[in-house]
Amino acid sequence: ATQGGRNFRYVTEGEIQPTKDTGLLRGGREGKTYYTNQEMKSASKVQERLALEKAPTHRVEFEILNEPIVDQSRVLPQYGQPGKGFEKVTVDPVEVKIINIQKLKP
Repeated sequence: ATQGGRNFRYVTEGEIQPTKDTGLLRGGREGKTYYTNQEMKSASKVQERLALEKAPTHRVEFEILNEPIVDQSRVLPQYGQPGKGFEKVTVDPVEVKIINIQKLKP
């Protein structure tokens, strides 16, 4: 399965530098890594669609350079958010080339 195409991870500012430093999403920390192919411009929309506990501040657009094993699914409601967005999740490290980092609107 190819990992090509545009992917996005919605993050808070503290996650940007570790991703740049390591070339890995979440700075290569162990655990689940979530991302999506849905481009959204506002933090509130992201929080709703991806059912996040806290609103993100930035959108990181990236290409995936390795081949993590990924599950794809609809986001279930959580944290009082409706979900219904589309997410990809893996426990493998996700090696990336950052294309763009954009500050989200509220």
